[in-house]
Amino acid sequence: MATASPIASAHRSSSTRTMKTTYTTFVLNPSAIPFGVWIDIPFRTKGSTAIRDEAKNRGARFVPAAKGNIKWWMPKNRLTAETVQWLNDNQMIRGERKAPVFNPNAMAVDDINLAYPFRIFLYVPFADKDYAKQMGAKWSGVDKRWYYDATNLTKPRFDEAMKRQWLHSFHGSLKATTPLATAVYFSAEDLGGTATAPTAAPAAELQLWSFEKNGEIIIMFTTADGRVNIKSSDETYVSNIYTKEEARTCWNCIVADGWVLTGTSKKDTNE
Repeated sequence: MATASPIASAHRSSSTRTMKTTYTTFVLNPSAIPFGVWIDIPFRTKGSTAIRDEAKNRGARFVPAAKGNIKWWMPKNRLTAETVQWLNDNQMIRGERKAPVFNPNAMAVDDINLAYPFRIFLYVPFADKDYAKQMGAKWSGVDKRWYYDATNLTKPRFDEAMKRQWLHSFHGSLKATTPLATAVYFSAEDLGGTATAPTAAPAAELQLWSFEKNGEIIIMFTTADGRVNIKSSDETYVSNIYTKEEARTCWNCIVADGWVLTGTSKKDTNE
């Protein structure tokens, strides 16, 4: 188990952010590495875009379903001593994560809004297909994946899928959100790198839009998993990846702020 000790009141690097409360230095224990650590990434503050991009380059992941204000985490296979030091210098670590996505700190079965349709898609190795069927999972010929929905999902089935690292993605609505489509993805990295991906469905055509204002540029483009990536040279709009609904709201704000749409095109998948 990683331990923590109070930070010394000695000199801190210039990159350290001012905190209202005393920060506790996180000390990595190589013999008991946590599943990951929750991190706090600054938003709309001076230099926040650079810190956010650096965190993402180091492997930080966004968990939209996470409860509370902290929705970024660093997976265990990215927790090098140098990265932990960088996170401590910027006072970003807020706690350990000892389980994959959909844990009690992220999402549980009780968080699903059953008033709206949903599906939980699974990674099921071919050798386990009969067991998956026995567990009540259904096969989608369109998506080429096994899944649970409101007709067959139970907590024991969810827990078993978690234990076997079958979870792929959740598509539906959460109680904590407005009744809009929500997509939460599991990745091989989230599951410790052991999940085996099935044959992927044909990717949708990717789109790119560009805006300009006072010499600044904002670029929005769709990603392979159906979200929207926003790259901004203006600190007002933070570079980030959003759901389609979040991106639509951001688009409206951009237009309302006087940004001009200067280009719409297909996105080069080799970028």
